[in-house]
This record gives sequence, structure tokens and C-alpha cells, in this order.
Amino acid sequence: MFNLTKENGIFVGWVNITAIKRIRIPDTVVDVGVNIDGEYEWVIEYQCIEEFDIIIFEAINFYTRARFPTNDTKMIMMNSAKKYGILEHIKEGELITNDQTNCTYGEEDRKRN
Repeated sequence: MFNLTKENGIFVGWVNITAIKRIRIPDTVVDVGVNIDGEYEWVIEYQCIEEFDIIIFEAINFYTRARFPTNDTKMIMMNSAKKYGILEHIKEGELITNDQTNCTYGEEDRKRN
């Protein structure tokens, strides 16, 4: 779950560990790729929890509007992650792509319109 903050692109996520314990996860939108119509094509998000100057949780999420993004889009996103200094936080073998083959996001809504 995420709560908005007063700053654009800054959210506070949280996960309930138990009925009384909640972990707070700061979440920042690092960059957004916008098409000529002003709609987003991709987003990079960074999440980090630091305790006593030690990073105990870190996530870098790459989202695209396209179910199967092109290699060019992937490269643009990686270059953006490098530009903003978060690419160095991705260790070799840790970047995974989720298979979207059988996902049907919004297809029922599109059929109705």
C-alpha cells in the first residue's frame, strides 16, 4: 500500500508484518518517459529502507506501458537509471523481467468501450 506525500513523486509505502507491526517503505519516482501525447511510456521507481546507516531493503522497479517493451525502451530506462545514480545498486543477475504473456490488464474494459 502507498500513501501520497506533499512532494510530487514521493510516496510512503507500507507492509503489515503483524496486526500491530507495520514497516514503512519510502518510495520515489526517479524518472518518467513521456510520449508525444504527454502520456507515460515508462517509469523508474526506487525504494529504500536504511537503519543505522545500513541499507536493509532496496528495490528498483522499472515499469512500462508496453507489455513487451522494445530493447530501445529498456536501454533508455537503463541509461536513465545510470544518469540518476541508481544503476550501481543493481547487481549482476538481480535484474529480472516478469513474464507478462498471460496477463490481461484492462482487456475487459477495452472490450466494453
